[in-house]
Amino acid sequence: MFQRQKSDTKLRRTPSFFTEARHLAEPVEVQPSQEWRVKSTRTHGGVLAVCLNAEVEPPDCVFPRALRTGAGRLLCGIDPLGASQAEQRKVVGRIGRQLELQYEQLHGSRSTVFKQCLDPTVEALHRACRRQRREARDEALLFHFCGHGVPAPSELGEIWLFNDSYTEYVPVRAADVAEWLGGPSLFVLDCPCAGRLVRALARRGADAATAGGAAAAAAAAPVVLGATEADEWLPVADDFPADVFTACLTRPLETALQLAMRSSLRRASGGPPPPAA
Repeated sequence: MFQRQKSDTKLRRTPSFFTEARHLAEPVEVQPSQEWRVKSTRTHGGVLAVCLNAEVEPPDCVFPRALRTGAGRLLCGIDPLGASQAEQRKVVGRIGRQLELQYEQLHGSRSTVFKQCLDPTVEALHRACRRQRREARDEALLFHFCGHGVPAPSELGEIWLFNDSYTEYVPVRAADVAEWLGGPSLFVLDCPCAGRLVRALARRGADAATAGGAAAAAAAAPVVLGATEADEWLPVADDFPADVFTACLTRPLETALQLAMRSSLRRASGGPPPPAA
């Protein structure tokens, strides 16, 4: 009698697993899952569009470069206003070259080919994209847009370039640039209101999916990294560079250490905390 009670108590205390209704129901046929990983592709190079025009501020500029101080004036570690008036056109070339070096160091391969488009016209950007795609064939290409010297992208998803005499801003659709560049591709958009371009490129991929299916959408929709939301302007502060988005992508460790050092020095001096980048 004593042994039976002991055995019953042991059975009652034994935990049970997988006894809920969802575990006891008949198994449901599982649909085969789609492969979500993107097939690894080599990056051939890219097009670096630096739209600066250091001599003229864009008409919708919220905080002019001339009023900025400290690191807030730097693009790729270079002050565009630090050059003399006669060398204003040359400083764009220095920034473009430094941007190219940052991407080459990040990629770690000497075989990558980057094409600098410095204050480009629509025709110049079109030629550069088409040429890079011919040479890259099926390999991935990068398109970097530095829009610190042109108006913010339009609501229609257009970026602004220049005419031949640099007297007018000329719009071009981001979807057209994506078509010129082909796929696979990666867009890095360091400009205010970059979310407008992200939406436009996403719509292009959705239209391609409707017309030709998932394969066409994958070829038409590039990977897009934008610095700001659709109605957001680039951050401005003395503690981080004007192109902090590009700096975090191409020089992550160096940028993180610089921001931490400046923040520590500011706290040690009793100043206000730096704004969030």
